[in-house]
Amino acid sequence: MRQARAIARQRGHPRLQLRVYAENPARALYARLGFAEEAVIDGTLHMAWVASRSGAA
Repeated sequence: MRQARAIARQRGHPRLQLRVYAENPARALYARLGFAEEAVIDGTLHMAWVASRSGAA
């Protein structure tokens, strides 16, 4: 994920999005990595990470 965030910043993309099934334990990992829940659609959790202006992870 760190590499994906670095590449996103390098290419000028301010955010990364992912989808995970709501019951998937990996959702806790994504939350710890800074992904926020945006919506739940048909049992799929939509999450996004937004790059900070300061450049922090």
